Amino acid sequence: MKTIRPILGIALFILISLCTTVTKAESAFERPDSLNRVRIQQASTGVELRQNFPNPFNQSTRIVFTVPNEQNVELKVYDILGQVVFQRNIYADRGINTFSFDRENLRAGIYFYSLQIGSTVITKRMNIRD
Repeated sequence: MKTIRPILGIALFILISLCTTVTKAESAFERPDSLNRVRIQQASTGVELRQNFPNPFNQSTRIVFTVPNEQNVELKVYDILGQVVFQRNIYADRGINTFSFDRENLRAGIYFYSLQIGSTVITKRMNIRD
């Protein structure tokens, strides 16, 4: 009986691995090596992008980010296929900034929001529900 459990565990892992599909957007945004690079960029540039709140949300959510100086930043929202569904240039003050994002005509589902500050790009995931 003890030898069967490890074999079942390995078989289950292989089955889950084979049944998991990753979209183009998820593969670009959720690789562990890219997450490590984002953490290093945040520490070295003084830029931080926090998880939106509330998440999931119905109509609107707050996106909070920190920048070291006053500057223009670009906020983009991508659908699960990686297509830009929202784009806004924002003048950010030094320190903590808050942007209120309204879902407008977006369907319920998984989206990614990305903040570009100079050459630094940080991306997080958000969920819209009905």
